[in-house]
Amino acid sequence: MIDRIRIAWQTKPFVIIVVLAALFRLLAAIFSKGYSMSDDHFLVIHIAQRWLDGFTDGFNQETPIGHSIVYPGLHYLLFYLLKQFAIMDPQIKMFIVRLLHAFYSMLIVIYGYHITLRLSDSKTARQVGIILALFWILPFMSVRNLIEVVCIPPLLIGYYLIIRGEQDNKDRYFLYAGLAFGVSFIFRYQSLIIPGGVGIVLLIQREWKRFFSLTSGTLSSIFLIQGIVDWLAWGYPFAAIYHYITYNIAHRFEYVVGPWYQYLVLILGVFIPPISFYLVYGCLKSWKKLAILFWPVLLFLLFHTYFPNKQERFILPILPFIVILGIIGWNQYITSSSLWKRGRLLLRASWFWFWFINIILLFLLTFTYPKKTRVEPLTYLSHKDDIHGILIEYNKENMPWFPRFYLTKKIPIYRFTVEKTPEEFKTEVLAPEKEFPNYVFLYGNDDLEKRVQKIEKLFAIELQFDSEIKPSLIDDLLYRLNPKHNLNLTSHIYKIVKN
Repeated sequence: MIDRIRIAWQTKPFVIIVVLAALFRLLAAIFSKGYSMSDDHFLVIHIAQRWLDGFTDGFNQETPIGHSIVYPGLHYLLFYLLKQFAIMDPQIKMFIVRLLHAFYSMLIVIYGYHITLRLSDSKTARQVGIILALFWILPFMSVRNLIEVVCIPPLLIGYYLIIRGEQDNKDRYFLYAGLAFGVSFIFRYQSLIIPGGVGIVLLIQREWKRFFSLTSGTLSSIFLIQGIVDWLAWGYPFAAIYHYITYNIAHRFEYVVGPWYQYLVLILGVFIPPISFYLVYGCLKSWKKLAILFWPVLLFLLFHTYFPNKQERFILPILPFIVILGIIGWNQYITSSSLWKRGRLLLRASWFWFWFINIILLFLLTFTYPKKTRVEPLTYLSHKDDIHGILIEYNKENMPWFPRFYLTKKIPIYRFTVEKTPEEFKTEVLAPEKEFPNYVFLYGNDDLEKRVQKIEKLFAIELQFDSEIKPSLIDDLLYRLNPKHNLNLTSHIYKIVKN
């Protein structure tokens, strides 16, 4: 059996890579429900569903929203289509969304493999392909609605077209590459740094025709999609882009601000030492031979290193490029290195360690349910026939957002936070035009009995325990490691049995 696998790996590596990539992305689509960060739900799914429900979120304000409406607009069209087939269950809709993203993300593996095959040899392409297929974070992230991941396929397609244009000496491919880069920009504005870096390299190489072809394709794609959409939505082209840039500059210190070396440490950690150090060294070795890849990626990293607002997801677009550059550069280095010819055992041990840790993390993430304790309570309560109102209580500051998308009933939700006094909250709930809630869920485990008694005393009611929803393994682990920034706590659901 092992010999057959080894022969298949040597003779049909691309088929094996694609099958493994598809398998783990399919598993993530099935089992990894929920959402990983607020942006991939509330800036995409929430908005699309609100539009479908007839609301005008984003269009009822004085200035345009600082995000492209193209991506949530695609989800609106999908939800509209599903509605025509009477598919209304939120969990089914999100499974379809994850499945579509899983298929779409296969382009990362396919084009990463073929880019490497054109730049190096089949052995290196196999290595890059299998890492992109099974790299621990990619199947999980590929089924999320994160624009930092959604922008990767057109970036890789653009690069494949550039490399093909260079090798086949066909300048028109630079125009096609620009069109692909423009699509990437529509998802994630910062991805424009990549074609911008390519343009700088072409200028330095005095490839004027290719530079203008690339620029024309990129600008045409951006205008034909983003420019026209903004024109129709806001009255003038590129309105969302302008407000996104001005807002982020003005508020650059109001979000997560990290040290300049944050992303370097992150890259070294994500790619699992010591292999991560090999990859970084391989990237640096590629600066001249693969300048068209190296300098745009470095420029992207330098921009995010300089900009104060630093979040881990911001550098997701360049992870496949680090794999491609790093593996090509490292393999070329060890081929000619007398040191590593004597150190083959150490190199094998390094790769064994990488795959051992990677596979553990791969299985943990592929089957994890992020934000389970925010999603499942609303899914659970949606199946209650007698429900007519929900009270959510959280006994700390900054109550997290709860995805109403998963609540299929149009009922009021009352948020009891520490920012409100009990009297203020009581007045809000007892307003004559509002329905009194009959279900309560308390988020978090601290002082649970006291919080229950507080609500009972405030409204002269009795709470009866109904259900408890615990966080997924990864959510619980992240909370224990960093409780300040990860609020993946247990949800305790009660029914009001006396009023």
